[in-house]
Amino acid sequence: MNVKFGYVSKNKQEGIFAYNSVIETVRTTPNRFYFAGLDANKQYTIERVWPEKLKEYTPSILQQTEGKVFSGEVLMKYGMQLPVLFPQTALIYTVKAV
Repeated sequence: MNVKFGYVSKNKQEGIFAYNSVIETVRTTPNRFYFAGLDANKQYTIERVWPEKLKEYTPSILQQTEGKVFSGEVLMKYGMQLPVLFPQTALIYTVKAV
């Protein structure tokens, strides 16, 4: 079981999103995480705020998203591929319009 949620400000300038891996992920590609509620026409940066150092089974795209700019449309429509995570792992991200 995995839990996903997020909150976006009314002006859609910033948001906070969390993914919690409650049980061990099957060793196949997990689902994507979609950043719902953003403005499709704005550009956003993503910053992982928790954990400071991510422990993964293998390196993933999450290590390369820091500081990159993505459109709201891409974050909502295509999302971010999640890695295989250890059980009881939480990921918390902030998104900010640039």
